[in-house]
Amino acid sequence: MEVQTAILLFCLFLFSATEDCMNCTGEDYRGSISITESGYTCQRWDSQTPHSHLYIPARLHEKDLEENYCRNPDGKPKPWCFTTNPSKRWEFCSVPQCLTELPAFVSRHTCATGDGSSYRGIISVTESGKTCQSWESQTPHVHSMTSENFPCKGLRGNYCRNPDGNKRPWCYTSDPETRWEYCNVSRCEDRHRPDDPRMNPEQEGELFIKRAAEDCMNCTGEDYRGSISITENGFTCQRWDSKTPHNHFYNPALLFEKDLEENYCRNPNGLPKPWCFTTNPSKRWEFCSVPRCLTEPPAFVSRHTCTIGDGSFYRGNISVTESGKTCQSWETQTPHVHSMTSENFPCKGLRGNYCRNPDGSKGPWCFTSDPERRWEYCSVSRCEDRSRFWASYFNYKDDPPMYPEQEGEVIIKKDDNECIHCRGQDYRGKISTSESGYTCQRWDSQTPVNHSYDPSAYPGKHLEENYCRNPDDKPRPWCWITNSTLRWEFCSIPQCTTERPANVQNLACATDDGISYRGNISVTVSGKTCQKWTSETPHKHSVTPTNYPCSGLEENYCRNPDSKKGPWCYTKDPETRWKYCSVPICKDPSRPAADECMQCRGEDYRGTISVTESGYTCQRWDSQRPHKHKFITSVLHEEALEENYCRNPDGKRRPWCYTTDPSKRWEFCSIPECATEPTIVQKEFKCATGKGRSYRGKISVTGSGKTCQKWLSNIARLHSTLPEDFPCGGLEGNYCRNPNNRKGPWCFTTDPRTQWEYCDVPNCEDPPRLAVNECLHCIGENYRGNISITESGHTCQRWDSQTPHKHLYVPPLSDDMHLEENYCRNPDRKPRPWCYTTDPSKSWEFCSIPKCLGTKPPTIEPTFTCATGDGSSYRGSISVTKSEKNCQRWTSNISKISSTLPEDYPCSGLQRNYCRNPDGKKMPWCYTTDPKIEWEYCDVPVCEDKTEECTNCKGIEYRGKISTTENGYTCQHWDSQKPHKHGFNPAYYFEQNLVENYCRNPSRDSRPWCYTTDPDKRWEYCSIPQCTNKPPTVVQEHTCASGDGSSYRGMISHTKSWKTCRSWSFMSNRIYSKFSEDYPCNGITSNYCRNPDRSLGPWCYTGHDSDDWEFCNVPSCEE
Repeated sequence: MEVQTAILLFCLFLFSATEDCMNCTGEDYRGSISITESGYTCQRWDSQTPHSHLYIPARLHEKDLEENYCRNPDGKPKPWCFTTNPSKRWEFCSVPQCLTELPAFVSRHTCATGDGSSYRGIISVTESGKTCQSWESQTPHVHSMTSENFPCKGLRGNYCRNPDGNKRPWCYTSDPETRWEYCNVSRCEDRHRPDDPRMNPEQEGELFIKRAAEDCMNCTGEDYRGSISITENGFTCQRWDSKTPHNHFYNPALLFEKDLEENYCRNPNGLPKPWCFTTNPSKRWEFCSVPRCLTEPPAFVSRHTCTIGDGSFYRGNISVTESGKTCQSWETQTPHVHSMTSENFPCKGLRGNYCRNPDGSKGPWCFTSDPERRWEYCSVSRCEDRSRFWASYFNYKDDPPMYPEQEGEVIIKKDDNECIHCRGQDYRGKISTSESGYTCQRWDSQTPVNHSYDPSAYPGKHLEENYCRNPDDKPRPWCWITNSTLRWEFCSIPQCTTERPANVQNLACATDDGISYRGNISVTVSGKTCQKWTSETPHKHSVTPTNYPCSGLEENYCRNPDSKKGPWCYTKDPETRWKYCSVPICKDPSRPAADECMQCRGEDYRGTISVTESGYTCQRWDSQRPHKHKFITSVLHEEALEENYCRNPDGKRRPWCYTTDPSKRWEFCSIPECATEPTIVQKEFKCATGKGRSYRGKISVTGSGKTCQKWLSNIARLHSTLPEDFPCGGLEGNYCRNPNNRKGPWCFTTDPRTQWEYCDVPNCEDPPRLAVNECLHCIGENYRGNISITESGHTCQRWDSQTPHKHLYVPPLSDDMHLEENYCRNPDRKPRPWCYTTDPSKSWEFCSIPKCLGTKPPTIEPTFTCATGDGSSYRGSISVTKSEKNCQRWTSNISKISSTLPEDYPCSGLQRNYCRNPDGKKMPWCYTTDPKIEWEYCDVPVCEDKTEECTNCKGIEYRGKISTTENGYTCQHWDSQKPHKHGFNPAYYFEQNLVENYCRNPSRDSRPWCYTTDPDKRWEYCSIPQCTNKPPTVVQEHTCASGDGSSYRGMISHTKSWKTCRSWSFMSNRIYSKFSEDYPCNGITSNYCRNPDRSLGPWCYTGHDSDDWEFCNVPSCEE
């Protein structure tokens, strides 16, 4: 019966392909239609032009992504394709339904296999016990998952199903408060039983035995394919296709050759044995306890005497490094202690002192027998014929032999690739050396350069091996380099002699960011004439036709050669370097009628409605009449401010427009809600693109370190930015988001004194960091490189983490020490940089960072004969301790065995027996010549403090050392909670400089204050005189409100309800004197709107009483 079913389905497939028709949603459609329903030609699936995408035929071979034929690889309602039109990313294809009967579904699928899309059981209750809503019903939840839209997904009754490729079967619930939930459907017991009618019971038994036998490993278990899913300490493994509770980059779809199934232990990255992420939020990952196989591990081919790829298969006899140093034996721990033994890395050929690559470095290496040099790479020749070598190693008997004619064809093809058109964005050749001759670093490696260009995150950029590429639109291909003194460099690749690819069309209007614009506009938005691209006057620049050969840099026409927001040019005005141009947006003639509805708040609405809900005609966005505004079409081109169509560029509740009626400034438009489900923003967006509206990461701290308030909470901050008001804004937990189109992701804070702040979310389009010298001067106090591994190979713990080792080096409190990420640093003046390790049994260790060669260390002025701070820069000649004991010479070990030697602290001025502070003690000290006293502090005079003890305005910037209140109370230390508990933790208010017990004004009160040491007096103002010099002026250009508008100095003098503001000086003497004295720098003049007391925004008084006031309608600088 099963054989007949298979034959029937195969025949049906042939018939379907022949007839160019589809069954169900067309997931099995294999026809050759290649035109969309609007007539666009389909883009080839193996092409990334004009649209970059993740549907790679080589990775998704079962989806049969051939040529440019319409397909349905992702479970959409019907087949579709990317189009060859740059302004139209994708569209459905018009494939007719087949007239034959739909294929019958196997009725016995009453358990879940894979994602459960074939489940047809009758479970109709969710995991939490809620009854499922019928698929044909739109109550209580409106949805589009109907049998009409998903005809072959078994959507009948209220049974649990998986019509859209979710993780497992689910359903909408009958509970109005819970839209949907997963169902608890049991998994089929024999998930590995192949759907093959030819397999008899004996063969099934063999398969089971074979599968059971796989639950052991050879070598480091990189080929382990068993089903163990518990770590060695009993933690359950997290599924590889899940990002919860631990986010990671091991995507099974991109690393399919690693077989990252379910939550089984695997070794995808060459660690000593299989491992997994755990389901415990406090334990990120752990090794698994997989037994070793009793059979012999696979024998290694002995003739691997040259390197392929990273040389991990090299088994030659070279035992000397690149610089000629003899290698240390892998089995010895002298002179360098290490963990790279044959026991830890059993199949890596670690015998003798031969060069090997056991840990996936860029090439074979070894520890050296030189105590001063821990390890070095070896100079091993590369195998010349890669393809023939690999074919012989893996013994691909099924591959056809390669004849000389075919080899010649391959060589010709390779040579054709070794040149570039334009800037080489499409270069796919194999040059892997920079223009100075440095070897390129592999893109999938973070050593020696740590970077963000992970191949799995940029699949369309073809970041293969260590080949030169141009993923970020630089003038030509480049690569990270393996030389530790230089971060990256351009590659020297010749221009192709063949014709350059023609531009799609000479567009006289702008589509998207206007890269293809070739019109003749040569004036900026502000009316300035453009400078010629070939001219260096008045502005010198590098954006020339030579550096950007395919960008149409003719004359002085506006262009966008470097992927800015829109076309621009350098100006002829010496005071203005460059500006955007006002280039018209191309109108899409084939705009579908489906655009005339909106989802969420209509921020992505691109329809053509141009009348408000009261019937006013909309004003054109590129016009300033009758209403002036700041929504400039060329600057906000991503908002598609076309013609006079209704739009929502600023995150209002729905689309709106300015009207053509002078008495009506603006009004909402009446646009219906779309019946389809809103587009789901991918959870993987952990960096910000543009303004970060699609950011869905888990950062929940503002840029200044304040904790974010939950979006659902109104306790600390009353607000209206709620999930129900912004249904597509991802307002989950207290994570930073940008639901209302501000400059970037932000959040309300839990600090009662700060309403909201922007968050420090990394930008997805950030260029690579500037070059950092991976070497150190002196003891490395100023080292700012990216090395994050200790000299024994331990990975460094992040400085902002307290796991596994608790410590006091908190980055916000030690910002001058640059404690970034998990990079090696020297915050406490040890002999060299170090870090805490991620190994619970190893608290910290030094890092192996080479000394800088050829450059001199920074010199300390010899005139420092007094002590500043801890006196580490003191270079005077005092050589007697506080108790009058003579100091011992730093180079001497006669009286005291000294571990503080000049060679260990080369830049600390350890001359003769002078008092010094090389190791970060409180003050200068020395070893004594007294046998009974090892060392003592010296009495070195303190340099005079020039800090001016006065305040400007409210004293927010005061950094003096007065620590007594106006009535003589001594101030309490800010880092103390005794005798008064408080919330001003220096760790969270580090920008307020809350040091010692000095008077400060972190709350923006009328003047500096402090908590007192008297239990009966909680706090009091300090008596600090006003400075005689002028306070800093607020920039007069602040005619719009940023943040809470406290810096606003514009001339608006009416409230939101158009009441005229009263002059500040006309208020009662009590009120006016309060504001003029307590807020001397807040611009309280005339009757202009101001925010002197840090309210939600600028305001003013409207009557004589202090209760008669209103907020003003001051435009935001973000509009």
